[in-house]
Amino acid sequence: MKKIKFITFSSRQFFTNIIIFGMIFALSIFSFLGENLIPTSKNLSNVYYFGDTKSNKVSLMINVYWGTEYLDEMLDILKKHNVKTTFFVGGTWAAKNADMLQKISEAGHEIGNNGYYHKDHDKLSEQKNFEEISNTHKIVKTL
Repeated sequence: MKKIKFITFSSRQFFTNIIIFGMIFALSIFSFLGENLIPTSKNLSNVYYFGDTKSNKVSLMINVYWGTEYLDEMLDILKKHNVKTTFFVGGTWAAKNADMLQKISEAGHEIGNNGYYHKDHDKLSEQKNFEEISNTHKIVKTL
C-alpha cells in the first residue's frame, strides 16, 4: 500500500507567498505602465516656461515645503474667491502630508513638482535633477 504525502503550508508561508506574488504583480504592472508614470525628456514637450505676455491674466503659484499650518486658511480663501492655483510641493513634504496633498488636489488645484529635497536645481547635475523630480513625481502619483 502506497502512502500519500500531503503538502502543507504554514500560514506564514502562505502569506509570504501572497506578498511575493503581489510584489511580482505590482512590478509587472509598473514595468508595463512605468514609461508613462515617470517624467523623461521624451514626455516633457508640453512644459511651459512663460505665458502670454500680452494677456492681463496672472498665475498664482504656491511653494509648499515647510508645513501645513497656513494651508487650510489659504484653501478657504482661494475657494471663497473661486481661484485655482498651482501648489509646488517637495517630495519629503508630500510623503509626510498625504492628507493635505489630497485636500489640495480635491479642491481642484494643480500639483507642481518642486523636487524631493527642494534643492537649488541650477546647482545640480542633469542626473540629480532627474532623480529629484522623478522621485517626487512617483510619490505624488502614488498618494
